[in-house]
Amino acid sequence: MKKKLMVALAAVMAACALTACGNPLKSLPEVGSDNLVDLVDENEDKNQAAAAILKKIKKDELAIGDVEEVTVYDRKDDEDGKEKSDVYVQITSESDMASYTTYYVFTMKYDSDSKDWEVKKYEADEDEEIQVEFTSGMDDEDILDDIINKEYSIYVEDEEGNYYYLYPTTDTVSDFTVSEPAITVDSSEHLLIDYDVTMTITSGMYFYSVEGTVEYSFWIDDGSEDLYFNYGDYSLVSREIDPEIGDALSDEQMLTDFDSCEFTIGSDGYVVSSADFVDYYFEEIYFGSSYAGRYLYYTIEVIDGVESEYYAYLYYDYDGSTYSLDRYSCYNSSNWDYSSSNNYSNYATYTDDVLGTWSGAYIESYYNDDGQKIATIDLAIEDYSNNQGYIYGTATITEIESGETTEESFEGYYTSGGYLYISFDDTVYIYFDNQKHYEYLYSMYLYPQNDGSLGYEGSYESCTLTRQ
Repeated sequence: MKKKLMVALAAVMAACALTACGNPLKSLPEVGSDNLVDLVDENEDKNQAAAAILKKIKKDELAIGDVEEVTVYDRKDDEDGKEKSDVYVQITSESDMASYTTYYVFTMKYDSDSKDWEVKKYEADEDEEIQVEFTSGMDDEDILDDIINKEYSIYVEDEEGNYYYLYPTTDTVSDFTVSEPAITVDSSEHLLIDYDVTMTITSGMYFYSVEGTVEYSFWIDDGSEDLYFNYGDYSLVSREIDPEIGDALSDEQMLTDFDSCEFTIGSDGYVVSSADFVDYYFEEIYFGSSYAGRYLYYTIEVIDGVESEYYAYLYYDYDGSTYSLDRYSCYNSSNWDYSSSNNYSNYATYTDDVLGTWSGAYIESYYNDDGQKIATIDLAIEDYSNNQGYIYGTATITEIESGETTEESFEGYYTSGGYLYISFDDTVYIYFDNQKHYEYLYSMYLYPQNDGSLGYEGSYESCTLTRQ
């Protein structure tokens, strides 16, 4: 009898152990319990519910990298049925790049037949924020490589509104530093990582000190992680000149180089020099990968008391260390036209004042090979604008046959080859041969002749104007 009683008592104690004395909830991991990973490693059978949670985490890849720690921070039990509970779990994991802390709610259901807890479902705890701490991230060299390889140019603007395009390369970037990353967690799948960078970019004759932010998008997908270079936003801190290159491309040196080009202007081939300048200014130097170019605008006196503006383009070859003038790539030009210095096209410098009246006969030769006079032209050049270089006046055109007279205003300027170009406000029609034919006139290119007159040559028209 006593033996039977002891056997029965042992059976009861075993059943009590399996059912936690009738309350399965007591076999779930408690809030604040030790790391579930360690508990399962010690005795998986004893911690069956914890083992079920760990298996689900690994199977569904709920953690990035290796799972380091799993703890319970809350539980909501079904106290009535004793067979259901929501277990709130914090998961800490690590990869080669970062460590993560994520939060999930596991809904556990007790199976009374197998006497085991099962994971019925899980979901992220939206009340908790994902935490990411980069353990390695991007090093300075990797970030610089990204800037060089993926930023074709860096756009910066100074306080005066001047803007610059800088081209970072391994040769042009120096003094490169990177701050610790600032991480913004948008979701469990998309993070933004910002690195503050400072660097010096050498371009042409200048050292540009630049600071900015390089942003990376960090994507978590199917248990893997990737960094994508997104963009850079930069600002200009300072700009300093390289003394050695600055001397080679200084204003003083460029004026000397201008004189060495021996540019000519005017029909008489006058060689202009910087000593002739009434005024001048340089534009900003433009730097290419193997050259530098700069425009020089200057004003000279083309007629006594009358000034005109020209510009020259100076071109310098760069051999990797020094800049040298390439005369064959330089040219000189007026504000209205230009030509290469190689063929030395000239620009008009009239020695006589063009103000006054110029008269002559207008000859047409299309219908008459010997030419016939169809009109007379009187040009009254009334004003010359010193600031703009334009000529203004009135033309009086009288038909020979009808005697009909037309007055038309015009304006003009000096252009290439020693010409004086004038343009009428409206086209003038000249009728002849009893109104059967007509010529129209809307502009004229006048050129100085040896006798002091002004000549005009069209396709079938010509005119010689003499001063009155």
